[in-house]
Amino acid sequence: MNEIDEQDTIISVTEAEIHHLLNMITYDDYAELVHKLNRRPTFDEYKEAIKNMLDYIPSIQDDSLKGAFDLIGDLYTDNAQCPCDKRSKFINNCDSLVQMVNHK
Repeated sequence: MNEIDEQDTIISVTEAEIHHLLNMITYDDYAELVHKLNRRPTFDEYKEAIKNMLDYIPSIQDDSLKGAFDLIGDLYTDNAQCPCDKRSKFINNCDSLVQMVNHK
Protein backbone atom coordinates (compact mmCIF):
# COMPACT_ATOMS: atom_id res chain seq x y z
CA MET A 1 0.00 0.00 0.00
CA ASN A 2 1.29 3.47 -0.87
CA GLU A 3 1.98 5.95 1.87
CA ILE A 4 0.48 9.39 1.54
CA ASP A 5 3.05 12.11 1.02
CA GLU A 6 2.24 14.83 3.55
CA GLN A 7 4.05 17.58 1.65
CA ASP A 8 1.95 20.24 -0.04
CA THR A 9 1.50 19.90 -3.76
CA ILE A 10 1.46 23.00 -5.91
CA ILE A 11 -1.22 23.10 -8.60
CA SER A 12 -2.16 25.78 -11.11
CA VAL A 13 -5.71 27.10 -11.17
CA THR A 14 -6.95 29.90 -13.39
CA GLU A 15 -8.77 32.87 -11.92
CA ALA A 16 -11.93 31.86 -13.82
CA GLU A 17 -11.74 28.41 -12.23
CA ILE A 18 -11.41 30.03 -8.78
CA HIS A 19 -14.51 32.13 -9.50
CA HIS A 20 -16.53 29.05 -10.47
CA LEU A 21 -15.22 27.06 -7.51
CA LEU A 22 -16.17 29.83 -5.09
CA ASN A 23 -19.56 30.09 -6.79
CA MET A 24 -20.21 26.41 -6.13
CA ILE A 25 -19.00 26.65 -2.54
CA THR A 26 -20.47 29.99 -1.46
CA TYR A 27 -23.61 30.61 -3.58
CA ASP A 28 -25.89 29.48 -0.75
CA ASP A 29 -24.01 31.73 1.70
CA TYR A 30 -24.62 34.67 -0.62
CA ALA A 31 -28.32 33.78 -0.94
CA GLU A 32 -28.67 33.48 2.84
CA LEU A 33 -27.19 36.95 3.21
CA VAL A 34 -29.72 38.32 0.72
CA HIS A 35 -32.57 36.74 2.72
CA LYS A 36 -31.12 37.88 6.05
CA LEU A 37 -30.36 41.46 5.00
CA ASN A 38 -33.35 41.79 2.67
CA ARG A 39 -30.95 43.34 0.14
CA ARG A 40 -27.82 42.46 -1.76
CA PRO A 41 -24.76 42.11 0.49
CA THR A 42 -21.69 44.27 0.09
CA PHE A 43 -18.38 42.65 -0.73
CA ASP A 44 -17.24 43.05 2.89
CA GLU A 45 -20.44 41.43 4.22
CA TYR A 46 -19.97 38.52 1.81
CA LYS A 47 -16.32 38.17 2.77
CA GLU A 48 -17.25 38.12 6.48
CA ALA A 49 -19.95 35.50 5.87
CA ILE A 50 -17.50 33.11 4.23
CA LYS A 51 -14.60 33.86 6.59
CA ASN A 52 -14.51 30.29 7.96
CA MET A 53 -14.24 28.85 4.46
CA LEU A 54 -11.50 31.33 3.58
CA ASP A 55 -9.48 30.13 6.57
CA TYR A 56 -9.07 26.81 4.72
CA ILE A 57 -7.96 28.51 1.51
CA PRO A 58 -5.84 31.46 2.68
CA SER A 59 -4.09 31.90 -0.67
CA ILE A 60 -7.17 33.33 -2.42
CA GLN A 61 -6.45 36.97 -3.23
CA ASP A 62 -9.04 39.71 -2.70
CA ASP A 63 -9.25 40.46 -6.44
CA SER A 64 -10.12 36.82 -7.15
CA LEU A 65 -12.65 36.85 -4.33
CA LYS A 66 -14.15 40.08 -5.70
CA GLY A 67 -14.45 38.48 -9.13
CA ALA A 68 -16.28 35.52 -7.60
CA PHE A 69 -18.54 37.89 -5.65
CA ASP A 70 -19.45 39.70 -8.89
CA LEU A 71 -20.09 36.38 -10.66
CA ILE A 72 -22.34 35.14 -7.85
CA GLY A 73 -24.23 38.45 -7.82
CA ASP A 74 -24.84 38.17 -11.58
CA LEU A 75 -25.98 34.55 -11.26
CA TYR A 76 -28.26 35.44 -8.37
CA THR A 77 -29.86 38.13 -10.54
CA ASP A 78 -30.23 35.66 -13.43
CA ASN A 79 -31.87 33.14 -11.09
CA ALA A 80 -34.38 35.64 -9.68
CA GLN A 81 -37.28 33.99 -11.52
CA CYS A 82 -36.22 30.49 -10.50
CA PRO A 83 -34.04 30.68 -7.37
CA CYS A 84 -31.60 27.83 -6.95
CA ASP A 85 -30.33 28.29 -3.41
CA LYS A 86 -31.34 25.70 -0.80
CA ARG A 87 -33.68 27.97 1.16
CA SER A 88 -35.58 29.17 -1.93
CA LYS A 89 -35.91 25.64 -3.29
CA PHE A 90 -37.32 24.49 0.05
CA ILE A 91 -39.83 27.36 0.16
CA ASN A 92 -40.87 26.71 -3.46
CA ASN A 93 -41.33 23.00 -2.71
CA CYS A 94 -43.47 23.80 0.35
CA ASP A 95 -45.58 26.24 -1.66
CA SER A 96 -46.09 23.61 -4.37
CA LEU A 97 -47.07 21.02 -1.77
CA VAL A 98 -49.59 23.40 -0.18
CA GLN A 99 -51.07 24.14 -3.60
CA MET A 100 -51.41 20.42 -4.34
CA VAL A 101 -53.13 19.79 -0.99
CA ASN A 102 -55.48 22.75 -1.47
CA HIS A 103 -56.40 21.52 -4.96
CA LYS A 104 -57.81 18.24 -3.61
